[in-house]
Amino acid sequence: MNEMNDSLLLDLVKRSDDYIIYKGDLPLLTNGGFEVAHANGRLVKHILTDLLMARSDEPVVSLQLFEIQRDVLMEGGDPVGSSMAAILASDPFVMVKAGLSKPKGSDPDPSSVERLNLSLWIFSELLGSVNAFFEERVKQDELAVDAENPFAAVIQKTYGGLTLEEKAAINYLVGEHEPGIVLPLLLTINRISPAEYSKGMVALTGGHPQDHDLSSILHESSAVRDYMLACEIRPNRVEELESLIKLGESNQLEFKSTLRWDLRQGKTAQHIERSVLKTISAFLNSEGGTLLVGVRDDGSVEGIESDRLQTDDRWLLHLWTLIRTCFGRDVTPYITTKIEKLEGKTICLVKCDSSLRPVFLKQPGFEEEFYIRIGPASAAMSVSEALNYIADHFQQ
Repeated sequence: MNEMNDSLLLDLVKRSDDYIIYKGDLPLLTNGGFEVAHANGRLVKHILTDLLMARSDEPVVSLQLFEIQRDVLMEGGDPVGSSMAAILASDPFVMVKAGLSKPKGSDPDPSSVERLNLSLWIFSELLGSVNAFFEERVKQDELAVDAENPFAAVIQKTYGGLTLEEKAAINYLVGEHEPGIVLPLLLTINRISPAEYSKGMVALTGGHPQDHDLSSILHESSAVRDYMLACEIRPNRVEELESLIKLGESNQLEFKSTLRWDLRQGKTAQHIERSVLKTISAFLNSEGGTLLVGVRDDGSVEGIESDRLQTDDRWLLHLWTLIRTCFGRDVTPYITTKIEKLEGKTICLVKCDSSLRPVFLKQPGFEEEFYIRIGPASAAMSVSEALNYIADHFQQ
């Protein structure tokens, strides 16, 4: 790894297709001679921040991870992948899941079993996370059930499907701590925390922290998780909203131009409010869904500004007053609202979960009704239909 003296000379430069770290007038290079550059600006900024904050004698984990990815994995190497069989055979969690006291086809390893026994309570705690991961993956990959060692097959297939960044993290952890493959994998994919990973290292050393510098392990495993977060490309909210609108109305998505303003008559109208409330109640009584207020039926943007309620806060207050008045306060945990901007106008996303109890629309000036979602529409049910639906759909 490069010596990072004179770290104040480091700088971040945005190029046309990526971001790169410069040291003085030259690009910062990895040990393999490649530029420390990536299209994900968040990741490069994360590495730069770590470099600037690190002591001169302190290894920078994020840069080491980047170097594994760029110098090793991208050049066709993969130490963990090429040694997978041996790593699996010696991993204590794989042994336990396979019902073995030793790696299959080798001499017994009493020290491994002894270490597990000495830290049984820690191991048992982690085994819950291991089992949950295994059961979830087996459901996704039925072929793993037919393998001689299904758990090992799941681990191997999961590793094969990881990103280069994730594989770099696992290669780093395996090389630094020699914990087997299961703990690094679960940490990297966020199924266990850095603290749980560190406790797992206690379990693997028979409950003797002096066998490892556990403060360093906690620091390094936390740095790995931070690196994984930095690798995530944050979704563009505008693009997400545009993609959602392009899907068009369905059984779980509906558009409403306004909350209260009748665009044809140019005034507020209760039936406009009722149209919104019908959709919300239908979502609550069915499988949930999202209502976009401020979007016309054809997908073009109207904006909630047309409701003439001066501010977004006033608009939301009006909506939530209608919800509490017409449905009752106990439905509020099933509804969330979010204000977003698109094309210079404001849209409100009203996300509804499926309610645990039947929800009736009780709007003053109208008869009480029960709505469900049928295709891309909200339909009122007769009394007998509602009774039958409630008996079948809701827990008693």
